[in-house]
Amino acid sequence: MEVEVKEIARFLGGHEPWSGLPAATLDDLLPRLRQRYFRRGSVVLAEGQRNDSVFVIRSGVVDITSGGVLVERADVGTAIGVSSATTQTPSAFGLLAVDDTLVLVVPGETFRSLLGSHEPFAAFFDRNTQRRLARAVAEQQHRGDPSSSALNARVGDLGHGRAPVTASAELSIRRAAEVMTEQQVSALLVTDEERLVGIVTDRDLRTKVVAAGLDPGSPIRTIMTADPVTVSTQTRAFEAMLQMTNRRIHHLPVVHEGRAVGMVSTGDLVRLERAHPVHIAQDVARQSDVDGIAAVAARVPGIVSGYVQQGASADEIGRVLTAIADAISSRLLTLLSQQVTADLGEAPRRWCWLALGSQARYETGLSSDQDHALVVSDEAIHPDGGTNPEAAADGPDVDPLAWYAALAERMEAALAACGYPPCPGRMMASNPRWRLTQTQWRHQFLDWLDTPTSEALFHAGTFFDARPLFGEHTLFDPLQRLVAETAPERPRFLTHLAAHATLRQPPLGFLGNLVVERRGDHSGAIDLKAGGSHAIIELARVHALSAGITEVSTDQRLARLGTPQGLGAPAASELRDAFEFITQVRLRHQAQQVSAGEPPSNLIDPQALSRSDRRHLRDAFGVIRSAQTVLAQRFATSTVT
Repeated sequence: MEVEVKEIARFLGGHEPWSGLPAATLDDLLPRLRQRYFRRGSVVLAEGQRNDSVFVIRSGVVDITSGGVLVERADVGTAIGVSSATTQTPSAFGLLAVDDTLVLVVPGETFRSLLGSHEPFAAFFDRNTQRRLARAVAEQQHRGDPSSSALNARVGDLGHGRAPVTASAELSIRRAAEVMTEQQVSALLVTDEERLVGIVTDRDLRTKVVAAGLDPGSPIRTIMTADPVTVSTQTRAFEAMLQMTNRRIHHLPVVHEGRAVGMVSTGDLVRLERAHPVHIAQDVARQSDVDGIAAVAARVPGIVSGYVQQGASADEIGRVLTAIADAISSRLLTLLSQQVTADLGEAPRRWCWLALGSQARYETGLSSDQDHALVVSDEAIHPDGGTNPEAAADGPDVDPLAWYAALAERMEAALAACGYPPCPGRMMASNPRWRLTQTQWRHQFLDWLDTPTSEALFHAGTFFDARPLFGEHTLFDPLQRLVAETAPERPRFLTHLAAHATLRQPPLGFLGNLVVERRGDHSGAIDLKAGGSHAIIELARVHALSAGITEVSTDQRLARLGTPQGLGAPAASELRDAFEFITQVRLRHQAQQVSAGEPPSNLIDPQALSRSDRRHLRDAFGVIRSAQTVLAQRFATSTVT
């Protein structure tokens, strides 16, 4: 008897949620259990039968039915009869032994006592998918030590022991310089009462006053940067550094509820730990050639693995990888545009480099490849710096886009050297199809919106997720407005895009089980991207375009859609949690592959996951399936032939 009790204890200790019970609780539980055997084809519990027990399958398989229809197939370790034992009502389901089955019978009173006294145990049996997914996301992040993660460093954590040094816009430049010297600061915040209106730095004094010979008696409003870029106390430190790097500035005012509360400088940020993304961005900015940038980029996978272990969220890691990809792209474009200028002369027109796809959405992963495009101004640049609407300055024998072709081809090779492989579908600026003038892009966007062929839908899914990264950002603004204003007025396009979005079905079977690949190199695996995270990306895109939302981040799109006019708060929240959980599992899997010296992949064997993770993946895929059904109904995709 003692041997059998030990075997039962070992069995329960290997299955959730029993394995999470305190040892003393488990010891107290064991004498209350009894075993029961059901022959193949026998009824464990009839539909409508009163029940006050929970059955834990120790061996065998049980079918769960409703009205004679199969709902789910339960196997070893699964607890059945839970709902009726919890509510003490007749069973809503029938339980039929498919094979010879041995179960552990837990008295209803004992089970209900465990639910009331052990929150994690009760959470496991929570039938609310939204709550289960939200808890699963939190549990993923608590697997590590979040407090040790450098990603948690916020601007407010950097320490602003003194009040900001401020001045009126009418203060003289001479007196402002004296105040900066007295207070030993390199920047002065200009305020109107408590409202921030500008900033003056020591560089302004050198370049706008001393070098320009400006009268130091003039008011500082004549040299200040009006309405400066600001950050809040909750802004991540690496995002603040990225702002500084991209804008080539060294100070950012810190505001709270519109009031200036401090200043953060590059000096504050460099005190963070060496593995922080701030230092990666800085190291990238210091490099003078592609080889140097590639050497810095090679450190990234190991750093990300550390963040995964520390419990950073998938959203945080995606933003870190995107911040680093942005820094690498920006530095490469700076160096390569200088090289092209040295070889071919100055760029004949203003231009803007666009990030596409995952990088544009701030969702860069360890396996992300290149996706980018170029927007070139319709107007040529005159030698005096002006522009010619007729672009006559290009000359009759000059290809106005040749300069940009040279840049794009060098950029593709440089990014590949830095660990970002070329896009297999050639969605890159090195492809002349995606290196166009503003007018050409406008015609292309309208053609996709007006004629939603399968190719048009494929391209719209990539190019409508775009973000200006380098150069003249304003060149992209009219194109972004065009899509936001036109897409809601193109129901045929939206219907076809919705139908396209429902093609990526989650790997979930009729019985709610995970469906793995049966043949080929991927046999036994599921794709966490195709029918998982990417399916949510496509769902969010359709709803966002129909609502004229300009955000491209999936999480931001879903947050904006959490209104009665959009998806509604519960549905949007479920999709956000599903997206976060699937991406967390994917990143954790890829980090393990990188640590083992393997290339990161989106394919994973579900048997390598814990029972809890498999259950939550089923929840997440179920959320996707439901959302796809709603999408199909809302946009009448059945009319698409």
